[in-house]
Amino acid sequence: MLSDTTIPGPPGHWLIGNLGDIDVDNTTESLCSLTQTYEELPRPRLTSTGPIWKFHLGSEERIVVGSQALMDEVCDEGRFTKIIAAVLKQARNGVRDGLGTAHGPEERNWGIAHRVLAPHFAPLAIESMFGDMHDIAVQLVLKWARHGPEHDIHVTEDFTRLTLDAIALSAMDYRFNSFYKEAMHPFIDALTSFLSTNGDRAKRSSVLQPLCVLENHKYWGSIEQLRRTGHAVISARKMHPSDKKDLLNAMLHGVDPETGERMTDDSVVNNMITFLFAGHETTSGLLSFTFYYLLSNPAAYARAQQEIDDVLGDDAITAAHLAKLPYLSAVLRESLRLSPTVPAIALAAREDTTLGGKYQVKANAPIIALFAAVHRDPRVYGSDADAFRPERMLDEHFHRRNQEFPNCWKPFGNGMRGCIGRSFAWQQALLVAAMLLQSFDLSMSDPSYRLKIKQTLTIKPDGFRMRARPRHRAALSVLQPTTTITSTACPPSTATIGEDEALKTKIDIYYGSNTNTCKQLASRLVDNAADHGFAVGATGTLDAAVKGLSKKNPVVLVAASYNGQPASNAARFVGWLSALRSDELADVAFAVFGCGHRDWAKTFLRVPKYLDQTLQKCGGTRLAALGTSDVAEGKVLSDFSAWEEHVLWPVLREKYGGAAARTAHEAAERALQVKVLVSGTSALRCGLRQARVFANTTLSGPDAPTRKHLEITLPLGTTYRTGDRLAILPQNPRSVVRRALKRFGLSQDSVLTVTCAAPTPLRASRFS
Repeated sequence: MLSDTTIPGPPGHWLIGNLGDIDVDNTTESLCSLTQTYEELPRPRLTSTGPIWKFHLGSEERIVVGSQALMDEVCDEGRFTKIIAAVLKQARNGVRDGLGTAHGPEERNWGIAHRVLAPHFAPLAIESMFGDMHDIAVQLVLKWARHGPEHDIHVTEDFTRLTLDAIALSAMDYRFNSFYKEAMHPFIDALTSFLSTNGDRAKRSSVLQPLCVLENHKYWGSIEQLRRTGHAVISARKMHPSDKKDLLNAMLHGVDPETGERMTDDSVVNNMITFLFAGHETTSGLLSFTFYYLLSNPAAYARAQQEIDDVLGDDAITAAHLAKLPYLSAVLRESLRLSPTVPAIALAAREDTTLGGKYQVKANAPIIALFAAVHRDPRVYGSDADAFRPERMLDEHFHRRNQEFPNCWKPFGNGMRGCIGRSFAWQQALLVAAMLLQSFDLSMSDPSYRLKIKQTLTIKPDGFRMRARPRHRAALSVLQPTTTITSTACPPSTATIGEDEALKTKIDIYYGSNTNTCKQLASRLVDNAADHGFAVGATGTLDAAVKGLSKKNPVVLVAASYNGQPASNAARFVGWLSALRSDELADVAFAVFGCGHRDWAKTFLRVPKYLDQTLQKCGGTRLAALGTSDVAEGKVLSDFSAWEEHVLWPVLREKYGGAAARTAHEAAERALQVKVLVSGTSALRCGLRQARVFANTTLSGPDAPTRKHLEITLPLGTTYRTGDRLAILPQNPRSVVRRALKRFGLSQDSVLTVTCAAPTPLRASRFS
């Protein structure tokens, strides 16, 4: 039965409601101020739900919640769902059912796009974008260095150029080159106008909107420019295909595993624009607020810069360094706590319910979850909740607090509708902040500046300027590309001819993953097995292992938890496992590695823990302690490598023996080797012989990557049977050969022999 406790709120005008109580130019600060008015004081530590109030715009009622306790309630996706209102509702005019503006799973294109793109936003996929992010960050650092220490930097403008260029290059392999032009690209001008006007349109009645003739003309013109540019990018990619594994290729060619459908061109454009406006606005705001808070707190600035010096020194930053910067991570978290760049989300109850055990809420009534107030809840953050203190956000305190007070830190949204690009934004923010602290001593242009907010779709500091004094030449020299030629080790392979015969003990490896992270980790096990003296037996998804776990081979499971649920390719396995009796897995030896995200504190690692415990309860023998990784920390690969090297392989060798593990010298011999030869052209043939292609049929459509059916007549004396491999020796264009010879200083009769024991592109992965 619903409570009849009335939600308080300010009295409003009979026609316009509470429009006069809210500052339309700075809605967030206005709502936060009103939220403080309805703060329940004193608030018992464990019983009070905190501030809740309502206001009206015209005849529409909106409820505001501003405490962790109420935030935790409305984050229950079983009771509440995200709704598209205000600015986002206007943004649908331009991006329709893109990931950020779709109403949810009920819109078909949202589901297809989400399932296609989620694997490309997984931590390991984002790590592969590090080079493109670094490319753009170097441009920013060099610009600041060349302007000199007396130049006043327009912080938000430069960070906007940075984040737009980084997303465009990483996602679409497209360069806006914003740091090389005074005027912005027409697409960016249109995007800026579109975002600003969305905010203005959201503040006025739909009755008044047709009267804004000039604004409407410019607004729809901006949308036309955005969509025209988007379709032009698609056409260019189709005319000139690229094998780069970027988001544009994923959107054009990715197949939804649930429906078997591809994204339409319109859906690609919707999401392309969404990534650009949502990604650049939030990350540029995060970086701007971060440096404001650091420069306002000299002790925090000094500690962050000292951490950079200790970890990086004068070395160029790499992706591996990012996981070694806990204080800088805490700085970013604290900045987002005090100034969440997306300050609120709109939700609604799925059916009539109560909040805080006493406040009646009707189904579909808009609820504003005000992050800017929730993040300063004194019940969670103490009496200094308004102060910038990064120490409270160091890993140990951060994780403990999120466990004790779930959903107390929500800058990236909630659950299924949370920010899909979170890992992208976090990696970029860490990278840029680290490079700037390494390269410059920064200061405010105006030491008396106090934070002012500018709000559109997101919030940013208004009028914030900095100056950047290069610290020393060595710090800037690491930005320059080197010309050193290195030998790169190939991943080990279990597929060397004749090798499997020597490896008698096999291991079975299964994974459950929606985003490919666990699949990639399982693939590493496959690649590394031979180096530790083991062959590989069965491999595949967890669902492929239903009713089929080996009692002979040790079994390794790599699984993720998604808001407490198994991956789509592991759900049947979990269901099968839950129905087993206590002795049905006797003689099955297993080990489990799990991935999770601490933002879902209530269900963190639920599935991996369930697998580990249930396999043992059903009679299985646990070979190694459960390995885990929190993907929010960006250390998935290092966590897995540590578990693999120091826990899993030692246990397997001790129990099963296997072939002798390779020594470091033997492993090095499997590295990629390049040697320069001076020999005749016969060396190039490598014993291969000519064959004749007598059938060549194109199988793919005009908009897909080219796929061919070939029929080949083999030379006399050559045999081939099913399962054999056909090696093809390609010939490079002469222009490319000449460029390579010039680059490496080689004569035309030199020959490079490249050898690697790992699988080549001629051999498909076991998990393909």
